Amino acid sequence: AVTISILLFLLVTRIDLSPMLVQYNSGIDCIPITYPPKPERFTSPIPTAHYGNLTCPRTPELLPYWGPKVALASFPGSGNSWVRYLMEQSTGYYTGSVYIDHNLRSYGFLEYIFNSSLIAIKTHETYGTINKYFTKSIDYKKCILIVRNPKHTLVAEVNRFFTSDHTKSLTTYRWKSEEVQHKLLELVYGWKRFMLSWLNFSKALLVVQFEKLLDNYKLELE
Repeated sequence: AVTISILLFLLVTRIDLSPMLVQYNSGIDCIPITYPPKPERFTSPIPTAHYGNLTCPRTPELLPYWGPKVALASFPGSGNSWVRYLMEQSTGYYTGSVYIDHNLRSYGFLEYIFNSSLIAIKTHETYGTINKYFTKSIDYKKCILIVRNPKHTLVAEVNRFFTSDHTKSLTTYRWKSEEVQHKLLELVYGWKRFMLSWLNFSKALLVVQFEKLLDNYKLELE
């Protein structure tokens, strides 16, 4: 019942903060939009295009000043990497991550960089926890919380976990295995803990519904 209540709250709630991100020369038209993401979306051969003084796809830069640390928080399987790509192409500035994902790094993402020169920092950790990569929790000043339909989130994370790839899927036969079913149950409880922790974030919080980004990413990014 608690999990259902959380989901209903998230689906109807959006806390609008201004400014949540610094406003830059928009590169929204640079974004070739498809989902699920394919590896070739993050690097060439995305066709080069020109929009005013922009050449797309853009090569992001670090912020020209030291800004507040913004968490880009999501439960695994919620589309965090895709949202990072949207943010980087629309602003021209890098996001970072508390993890070391060599696959994503090969596509141009900054991994295991979580300082204040970034517009947002990817994390799947419950709020306030300490993970294996560092010895103290990061003092986030703001949070963008990505929420996706739990059914799709859990399926995506199970696929990623057992294939070690963000774009591959398990066979129907493998999905019926005891190993996969056990992992799925574990993720259900993990999703609940994660959502409860970030809903208790007492600072600036922006909840973004993943499905709305899919429906109209330009409107949501603006």
